[in-house]
Amino acid sequence: MTVDKHTKRAARELAAREGISYTAARRRLAEPDPGPAAEPRDEPPRLYPIVMTPCTHGCDGTPHPGYVCETWHPFTSRGNARTSWDTCQAASLPNRRAQSLADRFREKPQYGYSHDQSWVLAAVYAMLLDEQPELAPDPHRLRAAVEADDLAAVDRLMHPLDLAALRVVGGPITEWHTTGYPRLHAWATRVTTPEPDEPAWDMTLIEYESRCFKLAERFLKSQEERRNCNGYMETEHVSWWFSAPFLTELLRQQFGGLALRTQVRLPDGRPALVSAVEWADDATPAAYRVRELEPGKYGNEGKLVTKLGGGLDGETVPAADCREDGPCQVCDGQAGMIEGLCGGCADRFILCSCGTTTPVTSPYGMCAACRAEEAPGHLDD
Repeated sequence: MTVDKHTKRAARELAAREGISYTAARRRLAEPDPGPAAEPRDEPPRLYPIVMTPCTHGCDGTPHPGYVCETWHPFTSRGNARTSWDTCQAASLPNRRAQSLADRFREKPQYGYSHDQSWVLAAVYAMLLDEQPELAPDPHRLRAAVEADDLAAVDRLMHPLDLAALRVVGGPITEWHTTGYPRLHAWATRVTTPEPDEPAWDMTLIEYESRCFKLAERFLKSQEERRNCNGYMETEHVSWWFSAPFLTELLRQQFGGLALRTQVRLPDGRPALVSAVEWADDATPAAYRVRELEPGKYGNEGKLVTKLGGGLDGETVPAADCREDGPCQVCDGQAGMIEGLCGGCADRFILCSCGTTTPVTSPYGMCAACRAEEAPGHLDD
């Protein structure tokens, strides 16, 4: 009864509003609702074939009318017998180049496995290419280097991008938290925000944008709190400094400079350890960030350890003021010790009062000659 009463009321209102009879209004209300009208299409969808041979950079489609472009990609050259996997991987941005640097310069653990954080460098690559397109390598020269299987030439073309990425992930800790992280977070938020874009016809471009979207999405998800195995809420640990040693070693091999963890002497004679390199615009080492060393308080007094309380980033010293230590007196390696012994030999040798190296098991901490002078009748060989 209630439904019939509401139907009669709706019919009377429709008849008064449209100026039709009550019977016509009841008949119209009884008809099924056709639903929203479909939007008319200008033309039916069409399928476009993709060219089989990669196009040159900047192709406008004139050489192949009716076909969709597919620009050259480094792994397109895998059909060439002279092109190796390593060269194609080093030339593919952003993901595979970051993984290539990790494979080439990461120290392989003797046991277990190492936590791979190369995706952070890939996200930094994508951010820099989006904000500074001039850092991208020349596509024609890059293609020639890949087809010639010249890995060194690929690294030289990537140098501006590698240097800019190192300044983001390899700077001081405070600089990352104040500049690097907010910049990367803003880029990831912008990339993952849906916008009405024009349809892309280049398959290589579509794949590249998909990789960038996945990197941005992974970075944002890493900042979301989730419950760990102990029941506590925490965010994923993002090791932004993971790739800094790889980029530093790559630039050092190209343009020279001191390697990381090199023991040097400061102008005032203090021993220190190189923790980072600051590069000039012309790709030369401008300064080094060092951590001061001091003799250990326990065990061998000659062994140097990192000084505590000196700050996480240490101090910045001009490159001209850092002098590398001389050779070890035992193994001719890098000494880095006040007594002229390296870290490996300092545990097994000591210096006698006469300046001669002798094993730590020597009686009285003296060499054989000094013991002979103290007791001529008991010469120890």
